[in-house]
Amino acid sequence: MKIAVTYRVCQAWRTPIFRRLNDTAENQLTVFHGQTIPGTKLVNSPTFTGFGHKELKTYAWSMKSTGRRVPAMIYPSIMKALSNYLPDVLLCEGGSNIFNNLLIYRWAQRHKTPTVWWDLGEIPGRQYKGLS
Repeated sequence: MKIAVTYRVCQAWRTPIFRRLNDTAENQLTVFHGQTIPGTKLVNSPTFTGFGHKELKTYAWSMKSTGRRVPAMIYPSIMKALSNYLPDVLLCEGGSNIFNNLLIYRWAQRHKTPTVWWDLGEIPGRQYKGLS
């Protein structure tokens, strides 16, 4: 099974789970991710072993959400990258990757690709409004 994982960046602490998903003989996993955003927690792992990955050209900015400034990003070439890869299933980073997920969701609809929205869920005590 070809699995595409989409994340804003591929942080080092996430790489072990991607390796495990890829380790099964029937699976081929590729992580599609954006570029590191300097000065934020969005930093790519320095090494990628045990699974495929593709870093995409990224446009980043800062916006206000849940009463604080948060980094936002989009990598418009994700639709072409997915078309080249043609995954059997998509695993998408949740709400924090919303701008890319809108493109990914459109691609998945067109290609009838099952999609899992992989999200943290609601954070207790946080007030949600607007984009949140």
